[in-house]
Amino acid sequence: MPARNTTAICALIAITELLSAPLTPAAASAPAPQAAALAPPAVRASQPQLLTWLKSANYSALDEYLTTLQSQYESGAATEEQLYTGFRQLYEDTPANERYFDAWVQAYPRSYAAHLSRGVYHYRMASFIRGEDYLSNTSDSQINSMITYLDQAHPELLDSMKLTAKPYLSTLYLLDVSRMHGSRGENRHWYEEGVRIDPTNTRVRFRYMDTLRPRWGGSYSDMRAFLEETRKQDPDPKLLARLEILIHSDKAEDEMQADQDSAIKGNSQAVFDEWKKVIDLSEIAGEQPSNEALAAYMRAAADLHMNADVDRGRALLAKRNIDDGWSLERIAWALIQQHRDAEALPALQKAAELNQPWSQFVLGKTIYEGCPELNIKKDERAGLVWIERSAHLCHPDAVEFLTSHDLPGGCDSLAGSLSPALRNLATWWSGRGVAIIGFPAIAILLLILLRLRRRPTELH
Repeated sequence: MPARNTTAICALIAITELLSAPLTPAAASAPAPQAAALAPPAVRASQPQLLTWLKSANYSALDEYLTTLQSQYESGAATEEQLYTGFRQLYEDTPANERYFDAWVQAYPRSYAAHLSRGVYHYRMASFIRGEDYLSNTSDSQINSMITYLDQAHPELLDSMKLTAKPYLSTLYLLDVSRMHGSRGENRHWYEEGVRIDPTNTRVRFRYMDTLRPRWGGSYSDMRAFLEETRKQDPDPKLLARLEILIHSDKAEDEMQADQDSAIKGNSQAVFDEWKKVIDLSEIAGEQPSNEALAAYMRAAADLHMNADVDRGRALLAKRNIDDGWSLERIAWALIQQHRDAEALPALQKAAELNQPWSQFVLGKTIYEGCPELNIKKDERAGLVWIERSAHLCHPDAVEFLTSHDLPGGCDSLAGSLSPALRNLATWWSGRGVAIIGFPAIAILLLILLRLRRRPTELH
């Protein structure tokens, strides 16, 4: 991030320190958005009816509903999306549900819906346990558990293929299984089977494009070749846009990483270009870009003083309730760059509350020095609370501030290495758990937390 040679703290943007720390996903304090292309579907407020039937052993109602849905799909009365969404109501990643799927299959041994659902359950458990970290950072126990679940999912899904005329969802999840623990040849086979069963499908095509991403051992040339192959099949333009979004969102993250790692900053234009393509293509696809994509787009636009693009991103985010610190921090930074400090302040405050150390330092220093234009009274004690929290998470400017003012406090390398979500839990325990289990146990707990991984990208 470029530094600015200004000194006044009152205009939040106008302090050298606040622009010195990186705000790319490469920062240890902020995990990267994984292909932040499309926002995930809204979470249901209550448990879906199908999951209630499953857990109450009402297998007759459950089987009748999903078997009817499959029949409607095969007759053309239900769409691919309706079929997928219907079965998706059974998704809940917990080992406790295995007995319910086993009992359903026992009650209806020739049911396509039962066998498919049990296979999908095992696949999702494998994905849940595996996480999305690099394989080198994934424990042997995670990998072994993943393989165990996949070894159960694969034959179950193969068996389901024989139980209905158009086992489209079976091919979709067999492709998922091979993506996790198979070969590129298997991926291609299940893609072709899905297209054979449903020539106009979108999900198998989208999922196959995902297998070609560099993070899965593919390449951008592979992805572009498949995009052109799909284009020749004359699909819905919305599908082509969705496929291309995967390419540009991955490239945007690569450019952000390069910008962070480069000794000579020079990738801001490339970062902006890639995120702009993601936003433009999302409009064509009729999809909502994720908060992370929009926040990164705003940040890149602000770096280049592209005010119209900052406003565009802000408008698209205006009606959303954003609750992740990574995005809020970048939104605040973009608005500060435009000297829209009053608009930036709520996002900055919320990001600070979500344990983003850069935001904690900027907010703390602003309070410490006061800012009449923002109706912030000078309060050194209150400001130091935020600065100390930021320093505790190893933000260099906060550590330097405390040192230069001969104030106590400093970097906790263990806390600084935690993701924001784990920091929140660690903070809770530091205030409550010590009295219960003592400092040695707290240390052990934090070491365990470091082994935890984030949930897989929402592709399932």
